[in-house]
Amino acid sequence: MPTEPPTRILRFSDPMRRWETVMRTIIQIGFVIMGLKGIHDNTFMGQDWGIHQSCVQQTLEDPKLLFHYDVTSRPLIYWLAACGQAVTDGAYGFQLATLVIVLFNALSLGFLHDALRWSVERPILRISALGLFAFLPVTSIATTVFAADNLTVAFFALTGWSLIRCLHAVRRGRQAGFALLGGLALMLAQFQKFTFLLLPVAVAVVILVDWWTAKESDWRRNGWIFGCMILAPLLVGVGLDRAARAQLSHLPSKHSYDWDGTGEMTWRTILWPRAEDGFLLSAPTYWEPSDRQEANGDSPENEAVRRQNGAAQRLLQHNRYSYPALLHLGIFSDVLNFSHPSDDKFRPEPQRTFARGSVRLGLVFSVATVLACVILAGRLVYSAARRCASVPRGTLVWAIGGAAWYFPLVIQLPYIHHAYEWGYWLPRLVLPAIWSAVAITFTEADRWVGDRLWPQLLIAGISLTQISLGLGSILYWS
Repeated sequence: MPTEPPTRILRFSDPMRRWETVMRTIIQIGFVIMGLKGIHDNTFMGQDWGIHQSCVQQTLEDPKLLFHYDVTSRPLIYWLAACGQAVTDGAYGFQLATLVIVLFNALSLGFLHDALRWSVERPILRISALGLFAFLPVTSIATTVFAADNLTVAFFALTGWSLIRCLHAVRRGRQAGFALLGGLALMLAQFQKFTFLLLPVAVAVVILVDWWTAKESDWRRNGWIFGCMILAPLLVGVGLDRAARAQLSHLPSKHSYDWDGTGEMTWRTILWPRAEDGFLLSAPTYWEPSDRQEANGDSPENEAVRRQNGAAQRLLQHNRYSYPALLHLGIFSDVLNFSHPSDDKFRPEPQRTFARGSVRLGLVFSVATVLACVILAGRLVYSAARRCASVPRGTLVWAIGGAAWYFPLVIQLPYIHHAYEWGYWLPRLVLPAIWSAVAITFTEADRWVGDRLWPQLLIAGISLTQISLGLGSILYWS
């Protein structure tokens, strides 16, 4: 593990080698190429395409209309698409907006890579972590499909990077600058997705944990962070929430809850594997038909009912597969099959073989991530009990930020209606937390391998194989 200087600020590792900069650039260029291919193949037309088209049209007709269809909706992506429609005279508005989103996400990969230098010392592991996350099927698809999730990683990355740089900055001007940049990112993020309302709370927790474990604090720096990255974004987020509720008060809520539990996805399903989870290693898609004959027959009317309640699709049958297994499937494969250019409901060969390989090899990373998170949690408890900084600040930021994103969404699943058929289990909803999990895993791997080269090359080789399988499962050439 990298040693810390007396100021308890983790030292930079060796200056980035030229090859590392080249590899980071290659990853960013590859990410953009994948995005351009997705635009060419109309991958941006996602699950709620009709809703998004309607919202953009409403924005064009009435620019003062900020909110659409639900109090949790936010206007930023509709503003982007509306501007694209205006610039291209209605011909390529969504394509132009998606291109801007892809470029912003590619830029954010640079922030993620730079931030890793405060927690992962070995350049080979830094590049492996960045490449693995950038080319996961869930990342490639979620950052291209036109939806509220397509910019979450970009804003999360800029916020986390700014906070990490602010915590390590010595000069007052740099502290203020990074805090201001992070605050602007968080304020703009409030216009992208409702979930960002929780991130200022995560920033506050980071500051408290850092103060407690470091036994010292820079009050001026923390004052900048409080004003720019906690108070201001909270005011913007709460203000937007109040405005959305006022504007859409005449509409019923799209999200309904039963706080006694809906029975659709139980805590048993969320916390523990299911007997049939092994089937998911065959990489089925969201559209896989049910293999169970329902007692109500096969009439068209009953088929429509079965599709509405999820009984017609195998993955959507209540409590049949565990949430961790579904999450794993959605991370390492394009479970909705958006990448298929003809919008086919079933994945053909050789993409299905690649998808199977990706899901199966992905078990190595899923198991490693669970172990890494457990180890990190133990280190955090130890740090809090002994008031010592045993966790790098960079890892601390990603861990708390990821937890603040992940757990509030997951704890709703047993109580929200339509948890399966409306896609509340899909990993695109927790994409920032997936990045946090990658950062934590490679932080712990860095501590384990030390300066030994062969484990670094082994991890890089497994990561490259995983990337190849994932890309093979979503690339179609016509």
